[in-house]
Amino acid sequence: MAPAVVSLVPGATVAANGRNYRIHQICDLQSALVIDIETGTTTKLPLMDLLPTEMGASSCEESSPEALKVPDLSSISERDWSIARDRYEAIEPLLHAGRSTPQEVTARARAVGRNRATLYRWLKAFGLESLQEVRAASELRHEPKTALE
Repeated sequence: MAPAVVSLVPGATVAANGRNYRIHQICDLQSALVIDIETGTTTKLPLMDLLPTEMGASSCEESSPEALKVPDLSSISERDWSIARDRYEAIEPLLHAGRSTPQEVTARARAVGRNRATLYRWLKAFGLESLQEVRAASELRHEPKTALE
């Protein structure tokens, strides 16, 4: 019997602790923000605790095969892990702050030697910044670029 596959994408249905949840967002490499299907409450759960559900299996049939596969983390190169860790460390304070102001993103970008737009792309990849927030930030008067940018 093949091992069960858990779809780790927003919108996927999973089970944990005897309850069914819908994944709202993957927070980091270890946890996800999920919504209890019955109560509507939101909670953060470890990815290791998430199991497939019958509802998830039926919706999996409609999804693309790429979205269903949980990546084999052992196949990720050290270089790619290093890049992922560096990017996460760069945006981590902004992730914990919730919605960040353009000034906070600019200050963090300077602190890590990156362009503000780069941090916005990384935040968007984490699904934390809405498209409107990204657009609003890009409409701000651009500051002169430094050698680091």
